[in-house]
Amino acid sequence: MTSCYRPLLEAIGLTYPQYLVMLVLWEDENVSVGHLGQRLALESGTLSPLLKRLESAGLITRRRAVGARTMNDRSRWNSPRMGGRCVTRR
Repeated sequence: MTSCYRPLLEAIGLTYPQYLVMLVLWEDENVSVGHLGQRLALESGTLSPLLKRLESAGLITRRRAVGARTMNDRSRWNSPRMGGRCVTRR
């Protein structure tokens, strides 16, 4: 199934798992790693590197949750950046 999407996703520079994350973020805007994991049935160990790649590509913003005591990934909120929103227009 993912092979059907591959040519379309390559054109916008996303892998299929990255695309699934972006779908959740386009729907909900501000999402914790835990919520993403629940929605996609993925562990935080799988999501964290994927989210870091999306952030470095300028597609999402990751920020620490208000009141979080540590800087671990579970206390971060993720939302699409303007570049991530523009991907839907391509």
